[in-house]
Amino acid sequence: MLDRRGRFRIVFESCCGELLERSRGKGRMSTMGRIARNVRNVRNLRNVGLAAHALTKTDAFRLRGLVVADTPELAHDPLPARFLRRAVDVAVAATMLILTAPLMLAIALWIRRDSPGPALFWQVRMGKDRRVGAAPGDAPRAERRKVDMAGRPFRFVKFRTMYADARERFPELYRYEYSPSQMETMIFKSDDDPRITPVGRWLRKSSLDELPNFINLLLGQVTLVGPRPEIPEMTPYYTETQRTKFAVKPGITGAAQISGRALLTWKETVALDVEYVANRSLRRDVEILIGTLKAAITGRGAF
Repeated sequence: MLDRRGRFRIVFESCCGELLERSRGKGRMSTMGRIARNVRNVRNLRNVGLAAHALTKTDAFRLRGLVVADTPELAHDPLPARFLRRAVDVAVAATMLILTAPLMLAIALWIRRDSPGPALFWQVRMGKDRRVGAAPGDAPRAERRKVDMAGRPFRFVKFRTMYADARERFPELYRYEYSPSQMETMIFKSDDDPRITPVGRWLRKSSLDELPNFINLLLGQVTLVGPRPEIPEMTPYYTETQRTKFAVKPGITGAAQISGRALLTWKETVALDVEYVANRSLRRDVEILIGTLKAAITGRGAF
């Protein structure tokens, strides 16, 4: 972030992506209210490893909507909230599948005409992990909420936006072998990806390739708002803290989708997912849904 004289402020970032600003010369910590629009709380700062980090204007855009938290303590919904979430998921999924059926049929025919292959693309993703480690009864509350596994697999469906033989034509893009330094700045999507078809590029820009996600929503494999479902090849790169994102169902949309989408690095996306799990609430979901509508209209970061 730039100060009044145009110089970079010094920002400290924890390993989870929680951001704090140290005012130069005063030695006091304050939340990054000017960058993160929806900062609500800052948890206990003890035992947080901080590293210096300078923000650019692009970073400021990416971090819109970030809620600061230093501990990935899981937010468990009360039973009525869980029933309400599921009822809303079913109602929205059924309504959208009915209303968009003609549009989805037209898109499917368009995809088939544009390039050989099926209209739908099914991919294994990692969903909620129901196995949450339980420490002894006298253990701290946060210790009883550690996730011991990086998700459970399910089949995620979208409209096909890539050539059906993309894996054979571009095998180097499917190796998923990265060094620690690469993981710090890795961005998986680009607007010049050679695997994407002409129709697929338009579908991604308009987010219409996501319409079949409502099938997963109706089946209960995902929820309306939640962390983005991860591919299994990336789960070995998750730290213990980052794996807390798998404590809840993945979502069709989430914090990353309103904070830059494909402009975010992998680390930034996961940090937003961890933050969401730590601060999950119905109010937060409504804020994300409203932000998703705005992001879909502008199309920024969608490619």
